[in-house]
Amino acid sequence: MKKALLSLALFALVAVGCGKDEGGESKYESELEGVVTIGLDQNTYYTMSGTLDLTWRNPDNLYAYWGEIASVGKVSGLAGVKSIPTAGWAPRLACEVGHGYVMRGRRTLDEPYVYARIYVVERVVSKAWGVVGVKVRVQYPFAP
Repeated sequence: MKKALLSLALFALVAVGCGKDEGGESKYESELEGVVTIGLDQNTYYTMSGTLDLTWRNPDNLYAYWGEIASVGKVSGLAGVKSIPTAGWAPRLACEVGHGYVMRGRRTLDEPYVYARIYVVERVVSKAWGVVGVKVRVQYPFAP
């Protein structure tokens, strides 16, 4: 009986330790280098190394200045964006909560692309104006 209780307690400890923390991100995501959580709206831009600029525009789009963005679909978090898409690149894409994106850009045509991965955490909603922005997690640079 004691062995069964000890096994159950050990299993519960491991199950809790491997789950998500209170912020909703996996333990793995919190250990990724170069990850920031930011709020984007019509007036904010997130600039990555002078090469990539990301912003949000109505009606609920992610917009890549000096680059392109592609969706990887619904993922469980930023760490769920594991590869660089081969198609679907555009300067603007519909912004969907729970979806991952990859952004790419380069300063000149002679340079290789640099990449960032993005996960849309939630919409920012105003009672008066409706959706006014998004909260995203971004990792730059991203090299799968």
